[in-house]
Amino acid sequence: MDCLPLERVKFGEYVWSHLFVCNIPLGVHHYNELLQIYLQNDYDFSPEKFLKEMANNGISPNIITYEKCIRYCCKKRKYDLATQFMRHMMNQNLTPTESIYNSLLWGSYQNGNMKSVNAILAYMNTMKNSFTNTERYTILLCMYAEKNEIDKIRALMKQCRSLNIKLSNKDILDLIYTLTVNKNTEYINSMLSYLDTSSRFSSHEIRCLLKFIYINEIDIVSKILSCIQDAEVAQLILQNLVYSSKKNYVITSMCSFLQKMQMCADPFLWAVYYSFFNDDTRVCLTLLKVCKYRHKIKPHYFWPLLIKNAELYDFKGILDILMIMRREFKVVPCIETISDYVLPFSFGTIPTVRKLLSIYGIDKVVIDNAYVLFLLKQYKSIKADYYMNIYPGPYMYNAIGDELREVYIFRSDVRNYVNIGVKLVHHSCPNVESIENIASLKRINPVSIDRHILDYMFYYPKDHKRLIKVLGKNPHFPF
Repeated sequence: MDCLPLERVKFGEYVWSHLFVCNIPLGVHHYNELLQIYLQNDYDFSPEKFLKEMANNGISPNIITYEKCIRYCCKKRKYDLATQFMRHMMNQNLTPTESIYNSLLWGSYQNGNMKSVNAILAYMNTMKNSFTNTERYTILLCMYAEKNEIDKIRALMKQCRSLNIKLSNKDILDLIYTLTVNKNTEYINSMLSYLDTSSRFSSHEIRCLLKFIYINEIDIVSKILSCIQDAEVAQLILQNLVYSSKKNYVITSMCSFLQKMQMCADPFLWAVYYSFFNDDTRVCLTLLKVCKYRHKIKPHYFWPLLIKNAELYDFKGILDILMIMRREFKVVPCIETISDYVLPFSFGTIPTVRKLLSIYGIDKVVIDNAYVLFLLKQYKSIKADYYMNIYPGPYMYNAIGDELREVYIFRSDVRNYVNIGVKLVHHSCPNVESIENIASLKRINPVSIDRHILDYMFYYPKDHKRLIKVLGKNPHFPF
């Protein structure tokens, strides 16, 4: 339920195709599960072709297969096809279940065949000891809802109580959904009182609730959430709103509602997080703009947007995101942003890329530190040292130090470890990412030898050999 119905169907068909590729023996239960996926996600398909494919593969449909096909036909107002399947089933000596009669009851009503409706009801009443589920009552309630016969709904609800028949939350949500689709929303508040809020919503009930999003009835969703007060369901609702690409004011209104009802911690940030999985960058940026008045926007919030452009090999798009960060959000791209999400996807020589990034407002000190970090992450300590000799920095120890130690462990390159280490400096500001122009800081000091040694001993306490190698062979450490 954390993705849209069509995506769930695509995933189900993807798994289905792999079953064939792997030559896994398929039975009727596999086909029934695929039918269930189609039904749960309101997916259009051809039941005739489905049954024909089963026959071609030597698999006979069982009662569950026919039940699902008949349900689909009645739901899609294909009553003649449903009765055709009913005859096929009877010819195979399969006894219709209560669920099949319920589907035919709804299909007859949708087809305007009240004579058939009355006949099915009369038969089901004669079988009341065998037919015990609540679906028949739900169908009757939905029939009354379509006709706006609220008094009959209330009378039937009262009858259910007297007969000790407990309608599930799914039944009530189906009723509310029918009222909503038929524009009878003035009675919904009274129907909400029938919801059982003592237990958590099941997956079936959550699917019913999500259907309101797909028909843009967000106010009804808010009312239902107010009744059930379930934080997990609220988060699923928010997730599906974003994935459905609803208008921004709808998403922000839901965020405000959830925040007011205290059903979700930081709903605006969650909305931004879910928008990263969407293909619409505009939605993400719009939500970030809303968030900037409530939260501090940090550089890593833009990393998914940079990755999306990188996947498209769109370096211009990456540069545009950097410009948006600075101009619209006043966020300075940090060293890690440039080293991990910009430089790996850049084109051209180092001087050309440095110049281009400078044009887009990136401080040269940030660029230089990012380049050295980028080279060290590729274990290119020689090139990193060469770069630092050409572009004198300053280079920040707390940005580069960890990666430098990793490279030394991997390559045992004493010379470049020390050459790079003695060029590193530290400053008084605790957060490098917030500094727009590191070179303008007054208090920039070289990293002491003691700091290098102590940090190395802290991270690699058992690596005595490499430490002795550094201390014993290098003139920079006069011991």
